[in-house]
Amino acid sequence: MSSGYNMDFAQVLKQAFDLESGSLKTQNTSTLVPNQYDTIQLAYTGSDLTEVTYKYGGNTIAVLTLTYSSGKLVQVDKA
Repeated sequence: MSSGYNMDFAQVLKQAFDLESGSLKTQNTSTLVPNQYDTIQLAYTGSDLTEVTYKYGGNTIAVLTLTYSSGKLVQVDKA
């Protein structure tokens, strides 16, 4: 690409890539799910996202249940 722009001038992608594992490093700063996770499973009721399950090494570490009213998200509970 010779547009004259350096698309990653701050080297963010280079710093975020872990050569050893071949994956991007991520930082989880969520207060709902503070634990490390490697898988997220989503469950829907109709077109509404109603459950998010976080897993690490195959073990469930957190489940978020989303509640809707009149088509709008009104509550998130953590189990």
